[in-house]
Amino acid sequence: MRFYSIVLLVVTIAAVHSIEIGKSVKESVGELNKGQLRYVIYSLKDGVQSDVEDSGPPSESFKDMAAKIGKHDDSRYGMIDYEYEENGSPVKKRVLILWSPETATAAEKEIFRNAYDEKHAAAAGIDYFVQFNEKSELIDENLIAKLKVAPAIPKA
Repeated sequence: MRFYSIVLLVVTIAAVHSIEIGKSVKESVGELNKGQLRYVIYSLKDGVQSDVEDSGPPSESFKDMAAKIGKHDDSRYGMIDYEYEENGSPVKKRVLILWSPETATAAEKEIFRNAYDEKHAAAAGIDYFVQFNEKSELIDENLIAKLKVAPAIPKA
């Protein structure tokens, strides 16, 4: 059920702007759900096709994802199963990240920001949605700080 919900979220993001879903998007969601990946980074190819740009194995971390997503001057979505400690206890959250750097065009920022749908994110098992705009923000401490103040996505 969760696999189909995540695919539905990605499809909804794409449908809002007539974007085609690449085969690799569906495959990556399945791998993320099975624990075969830590994160997936999605991009738009030629402005019309959503596709997996990169991914990381379970041994990688947010730092690895941040290095990959932060090298781009245009917007991206990233989905990560993020693990950290809170009050001495391990916590694992699925986080949808919007990378929207200042160098991205206004139209591109609008496409990515408006495509997010909380209902489908909840059905996909995503716990939080956060946005980063500067490379210097892409560190664990900032992600944890955002998770502490961001409203949790209500469960479907």
